[in-house]
Amino acid sequence: MLGLFSSRRKYITKLNLKNEISLTYPSGIILTEPAIQNWLYLKDESMIDTEKSSIFLIRKQDYRVTQWKNKSGQSLEIAIFPPQASLNENTFLWRLSSAQLIENGPFSEFPGYNRYLALINGKTLQLTFPLGHPSVTLKNCDVHHFSGDIRVSYHLIAPPISDLNLIYKRDKVKAHFKIIHLSMKPRSFYLEGKVALLFGVLGSTNATFYPGEQKFVIKTFETLLINLPKETNPCRKNKEEGLILLEPKSPGSLALIELDWTS
Repeated sequence: MLGLFSSRRKYITKLNLKNEISLTYPSGIILTEPAIQNWLYLKDESMIDTEKSSIFLIRKQDYRVTQWKNKSGQSLEIAIFPPQASLNENTFLWRLSSAQLIENGPFSEFPGYNRYLALINGKTLQLTFPLGHPSVTLKNCDVHHFSGDIRVSYHLIAPPISDLNLIYKRDKVKAHFKIIHLSMKPRSFYLEGKVALLFGVLGSTNATFYPGEQKFVIKTFETLLINLPKETNPCRKNKEEGLILLEPKSPGSLALIELDWTS
């Protein structure tokens, strides 16, 4: 099993539908779930397993502070794969992170990669591209897809703002990124790929993953990482395979990222 988060945390909670048990997290949060087999994960263990289904709830204190490649800012790294990969040397397949932008400046360049960038907190973010490419203005919860090959600068109308950023190697990874707006009405859909991530942009949402009815609460700035079983595909033999039900506690929004890749 490959490690995903390397040495930045002491403990990770892995939930599998087995027995009713109450756990106290290192952060002090007490959780009672139908769960837990091999729940205690030491640092350097993996959160990515493409052979079987498993789910992890990642909280903000679990994210890792990293320097931008161009040294002009910092990010909270939510997930990177493979974990031993170097951001500076462009050896990763994909990376999900969030940054707070305080002043105008350039983003790092990533030749051979594509990027999804979403404005998740703030009113306006303007992206400026090289000559021949029109500038783009993002409003709250807008998403823009662009090449990492080119130099992109950002301009802040009313700083600070926060973004959510997915970078993926375009010749090896298939990625889908969208913002889901939630009213009080439940929503359900199937997840695709090897890994799916649900990031809490705003509000608190009950999430139930099938089969097994594994239940979680995704709060603002928390991430639910789901390893989908190998057999998950549109022609499911089990109609519940890869199904997720979202039941908002209040109106809000989530970012859904689905990833599939070749070795």
